[in-house]
Amino acid sequence: MLIRIGAISVHQTAFTLAFIYGLFGCLGGLVFIIAGLSTGHPGQGLIGIAFPVAYFVLGYIGAALSALMYNFIAQRSGGVELRFDTVTSKSETA
Repeated sequence: MLIRIGAISVHQTAFTLAFIYGLFGCLGGLVFIIAGLSTGHPGQGLIGIAFPVAYFVLGYIGAALSALMYNFIAQRSGGVELRFDTVTSKSETA
């Protein structure tokens, strides 16, 4: 079965990817907070708090721009084609 992706929902895609980037930002921020606490520089901890927010916002913007570009190009090129194969499980054939 061949399926073509003609357009991508900009907000839904951007929000989903921004959420994922925000989670990665939490990991990066945690590193800065731990480093700030261990070295006695509390300013690094403040940077660590800003990491998830910055990653979320920048992730949203980047994903939204990517989805918009895809939609623009897909109208002219036909979009990405995906091929799905139907697979029967062993329990269905027995």
